Amino acid sequence: MKTKWFVLIFGLIILSAGAANANTIRAAVSPEVAPGYISVGEPFTVDIYMNNTDGLVLGYSWPLAFYSPDGIPSITHRNVGGFGPFGSITMSADYLAYWIVLNQWTGFSFDGNLADTINHTTVSLSGWPEGLGEQLNVQFAMQIDEVGTFCVDSVSIPNQQPPGKFDWLFDYPTTFNGPYCWQVVIYVDTDGDGVLDFEDNCPAEYNPGQEDDDGDGQGNACDNCPNDPDNDADGDNVCGDVDNCPTTYNPSQADNDGDGLGNECDDCPDDPDNDADGDGICGDVDNCPTTYNPGQADNDGDGLGNECDDCPNDPDNDADGDGVCGDIDNCPTYNPDQADIDGDNVGNICDNCPDVYNPGQEDSN
Repeated sequence: MKTKWFVLIFGLIILSAGAANANTIRAAVSPEVAPGYISVGEPFTVDIYMNNTDGLVLGYSWPLAFYSPDGIPSITHRNVGGFGPFGSITMSADYLAYWIVLNQWTGFSFDGNLADTINHTTVSLSGWPEGLGEQLNVQFAMQIDEVGTFCVDSVSIPNQQPPGKFDWLFDYPTTFNGPYCWQVVIYVDTDGDGVLDFEDNCPAEYNPGQEDDDGDGQGNACDNCPNDPDNDADGDNVCGDVDNCPTTYNPSQADNDGDGLGNECDDCPDDPDNDADGDGICGDVDNCPTTYNPGQADNDGDGLGNECDDCPNDPDNDADGDGVCGDIDNCPTYNPDQADIDGDNVGNICDNCPDVYNPGQEDSN
């Protein structure tokens, strides 16, 4: 007999579905300590707001699930003398008055161990009229004693007998737009700065302005490195914005060449120009510090590389300063014109017989 009555009721629901507009159902909670946040250990309600724009509704089947995606294990269904397994569900008087034929709350895993599922099945002879606007029709009285995420959504109920008996059956289309989720947080303001701990960037330090110059999520008031978003990445107790080796541990900050780059991360710790010519040889040991010469060739061994040595084969580098390198200068005395009348490869200015060929410069007495 009960089965026949159930089939009759749901036949009535199905027949009541006419030209569809767009019923809307949404969930909210009250009170919120801030938008999207519930206080841990404090009573609250999940509020179901409905708006019928779909003509006269004679009934529906509406399954809900309450759950925590990050593992809150349980919830308290507060007995407020209402409907459901715990007396925790209340309905507005006007909304309740529509469902005089059937107003049934069926709990499946509705035992306080998340996830909880429950189904609301209704039938009316007079119907739920459209055009009343959005109204708060149903409330679930609850309390959660652990921090985490709490959600509600419409679902299909598993293991039903007969199958599909408690699935969503509402005048179509009806939007629920779930899941609806909230963060369950500890509602305290430890430092008394008017910003609750769960959103305070320095929960133990008074900082009502929440200044955070480096944008690292830690307020200046409690940030040991308020201008270093990496907060001393190398752990040497020197903030990155002033550390001369921000990613290399160097608590002493030694900088031999004074170039602002610490010895520990300076490839040329004694060269303030840091290999200016880019030949891989630091300037303090490079024999041509401003000329690229990775080979460091120095034919005359004068400490000046061939690439930058005007006299690469003259270790004295034109000692007489006449512009002629010593290895080819015909006179060690200043003689830029290199005049040599007798062609003996001894310049006139220092030739003891400038008009007579005598390359050996013999002078017996």
